[in-house]
Amino acid sequence: MHGNAAHLAANLPPFVVLGALVLRHGERAFVTTAAIIAIGSGLLLWLLGRAAAHMGMSGVIFGFFGYLVTLAYLTRAVTDVLIAGAVVLLYGSMLAGIKPARNGTSWESHLFGLIAGIATGLGKF
Repeated sequence: MHGNAAHLAANLPPFVVLGALVLRHGERAFVTTAAIIAIGSGLLLWLLGRAAAHMGMSGVIFGFFGYLVTLAYLTRAVTDVLIAGAVVLLYGSMLAGIKPARNGTSWESHLFGLIAGIATGLGKF
């Protein structure tokens, strides 16, 4: 669910790119990772988020980001480190979305998605 077409258009490219990078570990790993991030970030948002309408896929996108960086840190595999470096270079500026904003953006979803992604990466080891 997205607020409008522009919101969907803004979320779709990073979801596809980061999702494809998670998918390189296999379909089962992708589905499991995406589900854990979606449920984990959603649960944190429900428990700790402000009373507002939170919508979109941003939590999962931030979760994929956190997962890929955490995976690289833990595995130290050259491929994972190169991918994490590219992810940080291309999408690192989105971390600014974690700070509270007044424009109606669900920064909580961003933060909790990142936390869920890091936790998911840590859970792999």
